[in-house]
Amino acid sequence: MSIELVAKAKKTRLHGDSTAKLLLIVLADYANDEGMAWPSVKTMAEETEKSERSIQLLLRKLEQMRLIRKGDQKLVAKYAKGRRPVVYKLFPKAKKGETPVEATVERGETHCTPETGCTGETHFTRGVQPASPHG
Repeated sequence: MSIELVAKAKKTRLHGDSTAKLLLIVLADYANDEGMAWPSVKTMAEETEKSERSIQLLLRKLEQMRLIRKGDQKLVAKYAKGRRPVVYKLFPKAKKGETPVEATVERGETHCTPETGCTGETHFTRGVQPASPHG
């Protein structure tokens, strides 16, 4: 565990996305001193009390925000092929020309193919949504 990374994760502002922030803190809790962490998706799901699919979507979001990126996969070479967790580098240094990406409130997922175009769940949540059509 890296106390410095946990503290940095706790101070990171994700514009109200508390689940993404919790996942970042969990990753930081598993990180070594070089900022590399490799808990399994199942472990992260158990610790955050979210589904494995939610964790996969949140990991993608944290990558898009450049708060994590795939790290040195040699660290998990001892695991059986097909059972290896992904190694993530937390708070990676920006590559030349990269600018930070702001958090968005987009929810859901899409799947785009040349044949069908884009399908899937997509919507934007802005503020509180009524629970029923009657408000």
